[in-house]
Amino acid sequence: MNIDFNENIVSTLISITALFISLAALYYTIRAFSLKIGQRFRCTYSIRGTIECDDEFIGNLLIENLKDRAAIIFKIYLKLGLNNYLLIEDFSDSPLILKPFEVYYKEYDPILFYSLGTEVTKVDMLIRNKKVKKRILLSTTNGKYLVKSSTKRWSEYRPFFKNYSTAIICPVRYTFRGIGYGSNVKFLVAVTNDSGDEYVISIYKNDYKFNRFSKFKLTKECLETKDSLEEFIIKQKKEGNFEYKKIEIFEFQMEVDEIRNLYPKDLKLVESYNFFQYRMVAKFLTIIDKYKLYKKNRNLKKDKQRKIKMEEKIATHNNV
Repeated sequence: MNIDFNENIVSTLISITALFISLAALYYTIRAFSLKIGQRFRCTYSIRGTIECDDEFIGNLLIENLKDRAAIIFKIYLKLGLNNYLLIEDFSDSPLILKPFEVYYKEYDPILFYSLGTEVTKVDMLIRNKKVKKRILLSTTNGKYLVKSSTKRWSEYRPFFKNYSTAIICPVRYTFRGIGYGSNVKFLVAVTNDSGDEYVISIYKNDYKFNRFSKFKLTKECLETKDSLEEFIIKQKKEGNFEYKKIEIFEFQMEVDEIRNLYPKDLKLVESYNFFQYRMVAKFLTIIDKYKLYKKNRNLKKDKQRKIKMEEKIATHNNV
């Protein structure tokens, strides 16, 4: 009896396991099939304004093909409300083909103006108005497609404007012919050999302490100026210690100093806050700073309005 009972339990467990495996296989089969039919896109875009033009325009656009099949796109629009279509890009002459799961990204330059047929128009009020619904519309081989989902892009400046104690730290680099060098480099020597190939040698401040080269050693005196280093290298060539067809010496440290002088001399140290310091104290101080700024801007606006009214009164009095 017990044996039959145990066999029934084992048989039931096997049946349940087989059912779960079948359901999982069915799920992945349906999912794989769904990726092969229809079309689905995801996108993100930004609106830019610049002193180069009077109109706001699409600064960049990213479109993702979320299907396991190619998609053909003829035109890309920004739909503003129900009845306005702002053309972003026209691929009519050469359609854009997005391969499965491929991404299309492009940055756009400033514009001269917007045209509405043969007339000039403005769309800034529609773009800025948050009540006007904005959607990316694609003209494809399957008709129009309104992109429903947008890529949620995170920006480091969002937490900063919510909490001014957020530190956004960026590396500052200076590149020479496509390669970045560190702040301890004093000179860069571009060497052209007899075959015409060029390579760059970085010379550091304390290189006179080390054996950087096999046939000679740099001296402290030769590293004082660009001219002294050039004379030293020419001397090494005459003595047969260094072969080259042409050399160019660049005072890299001078460039570094110029960049560093754009920043304050004193260092701004950062520290790691705990939850209470960052989420409570710093947040509270941010609210106070925002209120002070709001109050300051409000007072400036009132002063400007008073000044305008005073000028209008004076102008009216003079006219009388």
